[in-house]
Amino acid sequence: MNETPGVPTPTKPLPPAGEIKLNSSAEIDAFRRNFHTVTNLERSQYAINSFNFPFIPIPYPRTVRDITRLAPENVSKGALSHPIYWIDPELTARRPDESEDVWCIRMFYLIDAFELWDDKARYLEYLQIKRFNYDEADIKAYHNKHGQPSALDNYPLLTEMDFRNGMTLDQVELNFSNAVYKCLELTGKEVKQSLMAQAGAVSSAIKALGGLDKIYNYGSSFSDSDGVWARNYRAKMNDISVFYQYNVIKYEEDRNHYVPLDRVFDETRKVAEHLIEYITEMNRAASILNVVVSATLPDDVDAAHRLSIEARIMSEYARADNVRRVEQEKMLDIVEEQIVSGEYNKEAVNNAIDIMADRYREAWNRLRLAYINYRAVKTGNPRFNNYISMMEGLTKLEASRMQDQKNSIQNIFDVPA
Repeated sequence: MNETPGVPTPTKPLPPAGEIKLNSSAEIDAFRRNFHTVTNLERSQYAINSFNFPFIPIPYPRTVRDITRLAPENVSKGALSHPIYWIDPELTARRPDESEDVWCIRMFYLIDAFELWDDKARYLEYLQIKRFNYDEADIKAYHNKHGQPSALDNYPLLTEMDFRNGMTLDQVELNFSNAVYKCLELTGKEVKQSLMAQAGAVSSAIKALGGLDKIYNYGSSFSDSDGVWARNYRAKMNDISVFYQYNVIKYEEDRNHYVPLDRVFDETRKVAEHLIEYITEMNRAASILNVVVSATLPDDVDAAHRLSIEARIMSEYARADNVRRVEQEKMLDIVEEQIVSGEYNKEAVNNAIDIMADRYREAWNRLRLAYINYRAVKTGNPRFNNYISMMEGLTKLEASRMQDQKNSIQNIFDVPA
């Protein structure tokens, strides 16, 4: 592992192969499912982190006959042996304002001081090391709330005095601090990428929606004459429609007239395919902005946890966008059905235009709501639950502006001479 100038390198490699990395939301979900299967612990009973440090069970201290027991009743036999349940809770207690991520990392280095991880960052079973025979009666007595004696009480909790190879609490803190420094350095890069994605989405939204004035004007629509739909798609489809109708009319006058359906469909398909790509980009921009809206968290949530949550939400939006993409591609089949139906219908291309317009309107409205809610979150204002409530809000905003203008004009004429 490369040494960072001014920051001491940890004395032990980081998990699992000497390098910290930020896990994806899919990886975290997989680890969480596996951890639950192995330990039988509920989500509130263990701490997760956004990096490749192990998840750590949370001790549940209680005193029985002056003996401290730390493992909850539902823990599996194997997980009862996790070192965290056999360390003095004064060492494992979560510090004020210490996030879940940071506590996990600190516990990793604390347990490492007792040499209770293997070389793949898997915990060594403390009770197995102590040759406990996992007697059911002793385990049941350990969990008994009335203080029934258990052979497990014969194993005193580990303290700083049990550190191996001359390790000290100061060295544990140093290793932990260096790891957190690396994590912050890593999340800094991830945050930058996230912010760049947001900036790109904002730029795409403003361009696709026709500028800030149109976004906040309650009368604006996807079909405005100076908008992307009208200029880039409707205009081209109108030309195709005029060409198609001209040939159908000629055919009705002369049954020998050839109607170039292949040309009509090919040109329509090109427009539709380009439209699908553009709608996909609009949906992606909306999803990126919606992640920020959906992942609104307190300011004290650390960057790694925030990124993990945002990544999880983004993966859900990405799945939804993939479904939308499949639905949009079905539009090509519907358009083909309208045009190449075996009969010459003068309105076939116009019907195809209506289908395209419906898909575009859905994406445009979604992007507009996402952008307005994104700006609301960024400026500390309430967000809208849906497009209808957003339009009601914009109507009230417009009424307020008009009243302000009216008051301003009235004030001009009311000024005494």
